[in-house]
Parts: sequence; structure tokens; C-alpha cells
Amino acid sequence: MTADRKTLMTADRRRGFTRIAVGQSAIIRVLIRGNPRQGQALLELAIFGSLIILTLGTLIQFGLNDDYQQQATMETFRHALSSAAATVLVDPPTPTAVSHVRLKDRHIPDPSNPFTIGFLRPVAAQASVTRNHKLQENIADRLEELPRARITVQDGEVNCGSGSGCTTAGFREDVVPAGSLERYQEIFGSQNVCPAGTECTEGSFPQGPCLKPFERVCTPDPEGGPEICEDVCPQSSILIRVIDTCEGELLSEEGCTQQARQLRDDQVCTQICEKNKSPESDKNCSSVCHQPLVTIPWYAEGEETPGAHDNGTHQWAFLKLQSLFRGITKLGLQPGFRRQTSLTNSLGKTERSDQITTTTSVNWRTEMQRTLLFKPVGDTSGNPAPPLPIATTPKDEQSTTTWTTPW
Repeated sequence: MTADRKTLMTADRRRGFTRIAVGQSAIIRVLIRGNPRQGQALLELAIFGSLIILTLGTLIQFGLNDDYQQQATMETFRHALSSAAATVLVDPPTPTAVSHVRLKDRHIPDPSNPFTIGFLRPVAAQASVTRNHKLQENIADRLEELPRARITVQDGEVNCGSGSGCTTAGFREDVVPAGSLERYQEIFGSQNVCPAGTECTEGSFPQGPCLKPFERVCTPDPEGGPEICEDVCPQSSILIRVIDTCEGELLSEEGCTQQARQLRDDQVCTQICEKNKSPESDKNCSSVCHQPLVTIPWYAEGEETPGAHDNGTHQWAFLKLQSLFRGITKLGLQPGFRRQTSLTNSLGKTERSDQITTTTSVNWRTEMQRTLLFKPVGDTSGNPAPPLPIATTPKDEQSTTTWTTPW
């Protein structure tokens, strides 16, 4: 830089502005009124202030998420405690076990949006508490006493059709060979296999039909008379009632598939029996799991896959169970939902001789729609009930901002 240019720039600074040379021909004059550092401070405040506000808004957003989740968890647990306290009642009949699922759509503000419109975030929690003086016994004798799941969406309870909530188990009566009772108790649990037509803790198993044609058996008369002949049943049966978790309105595909394999494949039954057997038990799992069955429940109906084996066990295609879960991952409240959102903005401006006023209004409305899938009570077709729509109460937010600037 030459001495003449240095002298020119020094003189320009004294007059209140700076002359900057760009290249050889262009000269830009930037006027700086007052202290030149004031502009830099305002620029830094605009940049870093907005970053600080965005950071605080993000922290508030995370804090609201955690607060809503903790609130949902504690609220669900309190409802589970209340239901557990009611399970000891006999009159009126209450479920032997209750699990609670609660879901709420919470409005979370968005710090990146100038009007904090935000979004709806689903907050869900699940809890179950068991409080019973007969934990070793299953005392469900009526439909009202079956285990249930109570689903609440936006403080409104969803019912499958059999009463409050949805059943997670159901009754099934079977004809069982007299020597096969141990296999049913091994698969379903001894506390879940009861005499048909009676309470689970009372009575002996009633006699069922003869499973094979009667045989004529004759014995000599000890007094020398004619032979004494009678018709004898070669294979008798008993009538049982099973509390089956695959007969509820809500059931698990994985659990029912394993249960079906135990019923259809003796080898699978033996393997699971050996895993569950206590070390001091002398149970012969192979003998128990080779006991014959008479009836096959609907979810175990299927065909063996030809030539398919897994660790010595057969592979099965349970057609009705696969049909029930075709296209879905589970029964109950479905994870997918449909959101309908509408947003209306309006801008109004009023000018006066001394000031100008600007008013901005934002109307925001969102509605969530979900579905519930379940198996009707007593249905054995393998088809779920028609989807039950669940529409939540629309969420409305209105925001009005007014700016007034003097002329």
C-alpha cells in the first residue's frame, strides 16, 4: 500500500467513514455511525442468542418427553395396583390377573418453529401386578375371572367385546384318554387343567366317552354257572377344562406356535419338558410326551412340512394360526396410526399515522386414528374380528402474536 493511500484512509476514518479498495477499480464506502463495535455486538447477539434459545428449547423438549413418560409409567402402575387389590374379591367376580396398557398423545412444542406448533408424540406404558393369596392356584372359573389386559387410549378404555378390556386366556373343554392327563398338565400347566363342568379346585375328573369299540369280556362263574359276560371299554377317557392362553382375545403368535408344536410333535414336547424339569425330579419326559391325544385345538391344526427337520424335530405349518397373524405382527393396539393435521395462518396489518400493527394468528388441529385387532371369544376360524377403529379427541392449538412498531 502506498503512502498516499494510507493518508487517504486515515483522513476518511476521521470524517466518520472508511474507504476500502477492491481490486484496482472498485471502491466501496461503508458508513459506520457512532462506535463501529456496536454493529459487531448486535450481530453476535443475533447469532449466538438464537443458538442459545434453540438449545434451551431443545432441552425443554427433552424434559417434557421424560416428564410425560415418567408420568405415564407411574399412572399405569397405580392403576395396576388398584386392579391387583380387586383380584382377591369373590363377589362380584374379578379377573385373577390384570395388565394395564395406557397410551396418550402429548403435544410437544417445536423450538425450531417460530409459532411453537410442535407435534403429537405417543407416550405409552404397561404394568401388571399380581396380588393373590392363592398364587399357586388358578381360580378362574367364569369368564369374568379370566386374565385380562385393559387398554386405555387418551383416558378412554378400549373393550374387545367380552367385557372390560380384552381377555388373554380362554376356556376349552377336551376329551382326554385317561392315561394322557400328565401330557396336558405338562403343556398347559397343572393349575390350568381342571375337571370339566366344576370349579378348578373341587371334584374329580368326570368320565368321558369310550375311545375304542367296546369289547365283550367273559369270565367263568365261580359257582359253576354260565359265563359272566360284559362289555368293557378298552380305552376310557375323562373330560377336562383347560385354561388356554391361546383361546383369549389377545394371544401371542410365538407362544401359541410353541404350544402347538408341543401338541403335535412328541420330540418337541420332550425337549421342552427336559428343560423345565427340576434337577431332583424323576419325571420321565419321554413317557409323558408320548401319551396319545384325542382332539387338536384350532391353532395346532396344520400340515407337517415334508422333509423339514430342526434338531430332530418336525416342522409344521399351522395354517389357521398363520392366517390369524397374516399381515400383522401382533394382536391388540396396532403400532401404526393415521394422523390428520390442518394448519391455518392469517396475517393482519393496521397502519396509523404514528404506528403500524401486525397480527399473526395460527390455528393448528391434529387428530390421531388407531385400530385394535383381536380374536373373538370362542372363534376357531383363524380370522381376526373386523378392525376396531379408535379415534382420539382432536388436539387444537391457537396462537396469536401482535407486533406494534412506531413510525
